[in-house]
Amino acid sequence: MKKRLTQNLFQLSLILGLTLIWSGASAQAVDQIARLKPTETETRSPIKENREFFIQTPFAKPLIIDDNDLMEIKEATVLRVELVYTAFSSEESFDQIALNTKRLNAFQSKLPELFSNPVIEWRLIEQTGCNTPESCDELFHGFIITARPKATIEKTEEEIAYIEDLLAPLKELRSAALVESDTLSVVDPIATPDKVMISVGKDAPPPTPLEAPTPDAKGFTHAYFPTGYMGLITRLQWYIGKPAKTDPPETYQVRLTIDPKGGVQNVELRLEEGKGKSATALQQELAKMKWKPARMGEKRVMDRVEFTLVVDSETVGIMLDGESMVTTPKKKRSWTDITLRDSTILKVIDRHKEWNDMAIVGDLTGSMNPYTVQILLWYKLSLLNNENRTKNFTFFNDGDRKDGRKKIGEVGGIYTGIAENYDDVEALALQCMRAGDGGDTPENNIEALLSAIKSCPECSEFVMVADNYASPRDMRLASQVTKPVRIIVCGGGDAINTNYLKLARMTGGSVHTLNEDLDDLVNKADGSKFMFQGVEYEIRSGEIVPLTRM
Repeated sequence: MKKRLTQNLFQLSLILGLTLIWSGASAQAVDQIARLKPTETETRSPIKENREFFIQTPFAKPLIIDDNDLMEIKEATVLRVELVYTAFSSEESFDQIALNTKRLNAFQSKLPELFSNPVIEWRLIEQTGCNTPESCDELFHGFIITARPKATIEKTEEEIAYIEDLLAPLKELRSAALVESDTLSVVDPIATPDKVMISVGKDAPPPTPLEAPTPDAKGFTHAYFPTGYMGLITRLQWYIGKPAKTDPPETYQVRLTIDPKGGVQNVELRLEEGKGKSATALQQELAKMKWKPARMGEKRVMDRVEFTLVVDSETVGIMLDGESMVTTPKKKRSWTDITLRDSTILKVIDRHKEWNDMAIVGDLTGSMNPYTVQILLWYKLSLLNNENRTKNFTFFNDGDRKDGRKKIGEVGGIYTGIAENYDDVEALALQCMRAGDGGDTPENNIEALLSAIKSCPECSEFVMVADNYASPRDMRLASQVTKPVRIIVCGGGDAINTNYLKLARMTGGSVHTLNEDLDDLVNKADGSKFMFQGVEYEIRSGEIVPLTRM
């Protein structure tokens, strides 16, 4: 009886301790968000086509008045939250930060989980398009929540078609003998972050990285896209829907605000000609792009970039000086040229050549197709170079579209195969994608990892390709993992989902992004702090808590 009482008291103290950690972190998050530097824009309203939910607040008042979308938001994968308000104030003593804090606290009472997730991007949007209480009252005030589009069977088939089309050129290369003594290489993704070029042939010229613009007389260097205008429009060419052949070309005036880290803080898109069918996709893709930031001397600074985009049924072009155009080619891409929007997996595995006899554990749920492409591309290239370092592939989709309650450890949707030939691995990946797409935000990462360990106990390295936005639903199974886990975190910017940091620390593994590796988590003591990707974290009672918000 005494032993049971002691255990209950210990469990209660642990729960109370974790509650204090969580509430402290959330309070800190509210304060940090309220003091973010706002982005100024004339007006900002929700766009339903972008899957933007909104929760309104009355002008100059803190209370949330519309929570119809709360349940759907809870089930969605949230990417960004914007607090939208107006800059106008009729009182000199008005405290905008205090009002924003009240609004954030009210919002937190409805959706506390958004405040404890460091991966979600927060923005303050200050509208300047009104100058009286009456005109300001007509503008939107409140929170705009941007979520991933819902996964559907139709969307999955589109993603599969994209993967098959992108990797189709590799079908011609059945063995290394086909390239004989010729070269086959992947260009360094750091030099060309948005393009991976596969060159086959002795005389294939290496791509030349774009040179930075020349500083002006005051030492100011404008922001620029790493692969130039051609790289920018090539990316848009493959990731936006274009007008039909019977539609007129569309012309857009574009103004981007580039922050000191190279992120696109704001996209202003004005349709000049055409029906605007590409507008939504352009807005989304331009917002995702990473630029080389402007500099004043050695200091990174904000900058605005303006250009004219022209989109027709076949091409995307940029008007440079009002007359000349840079456009993508109308013909189908060359088999030696594969364009990727991301190169994280290629870069991480390439710099860790000591990883051999690998088991790849890949999340193939909705929105992970850019990383599925990289897994397959890397595997094909390794076979062509007679460097197969992989023994096993385990792909998971979180339950094969299982409806209703998902029981931890029995979710399923896990597909495992031996790494023997490319066609079988590609077929396994596409089979996994067709069978399910996740459906909700959490995934069965640990269940899939345990399945991989059981399938390949002789594997030396277990490499998990994880979605930064989606937490493992089954973290309580992590204590059963008997192998160190190398976690390649995909998407979500600089902040890392703390569940993956915790999993790496528990298993003696590591966490990897495009440019950084975190290898020593297991050696960090409780109470210690560390930096990763520019974000500071602290270990508290085994939990890992972010201290800074990007």
